Amino acid sequence: PFQNFLKSLSTIDENRDKAMFLNLENYISSNKLESEKMYGFMGVFHVMQASYNSSEPFVHLLKKKFNKAKITSLIGFYTDATMMMPYNGQMKMMIPAEFAGQLWQAYPEFGKTQKYLPVPFSNNQSNPVMEKVEHIESLEALSAENSATLFKLSGKNSPFNTQNTFAEVKGAMGITLTNPEDKTTDAFQYLILFRNAQPATPLEF
Repeated sequence: PFQNFLKSLSTIDENRDKAMFLNLENYISSNKLESEKMYGFMGVFHVMQASYNSSEPFVHLLKKKFNKAKITSLIGFYTDATMMMPYNGQMKMMIPAEFAGQLWQAYPEFGKTQKYLPVPFSNNQSNPVMEKVEHIESLEALSAENSATLFKLSGKNSPFNTQNTFAEVKGAMGITLTNPEDKTTDAFQYLILFRNAQPATPLEF
């Protein structure tokens, strides 16, 4: 473990995704895990198997190193959802105090300490922490309220094998495929739509 720790320090000058890849590669090698199944849970950009914004996400680097057929990516979209976020300096800059007051009125339990905000977290509208995803309405039409619905995009005759719908997100926080020839399933194979997810609430002490 100490040797792994020292090796991880050598990635300090790399970007985050490259450092994640090098650390995992070292961990797999040192623990002889080449034949083991492994699972990860991380932000959407990191799990993309294609290059985006001229950058190489973590799983894109994995796909280049290991067998493509053995790597599967599942991303999540949200509609009409809310997330608990700390109301710190950065969030205060993004969300005006007047809007924060409206959010606390809607969720009184958050207003007691005003340390957290129930922030809109939905890909069917643009808001301070999310971007609207084009055509997400088609997924909503195939799902129910208050549900989590899994979509397999990589079927034999799936249109997502020949188009890039859902693979790119426009806007200030958007992501664009580096290679315009890449399709949706070059980046990920499954999508899960969360509808009407409610925020965790602050603990009372």
